[in-house]
Amino acid sequence: MPSSYGPIAEVWLDGARGKDAPDTVYYFEEWFGVIRQLQPNAIIVSDAGPDARWVGNEDGECGSTSWAMVNISNISISSGRNAL
Repeated sequence: MPSSYGPIAEVWLDGARGKDAPDTVYYFEEWFGVIRQLQPNAIIVSDAGPDARWVGNEDGECGSTSWAMVNISNISISSGRNAL
């Protein structure tokens, strides 16, 4: 997909593990490399970045506006930690 549609502005990676697949393994670092190679200007969005991260939870709730910086060493994609 990253090479078939022209320029892509954002790529969203969820990282959710359903109850039927608790042992699912994701290869985010490898995916980041492919995205960077094929779409170097795309912003990669997930719950832990690397470029932007989503806030809130699966219920669509999030805390009040926050411009605080995040220490990436404390979180990882699909870690299951609540961002609120």
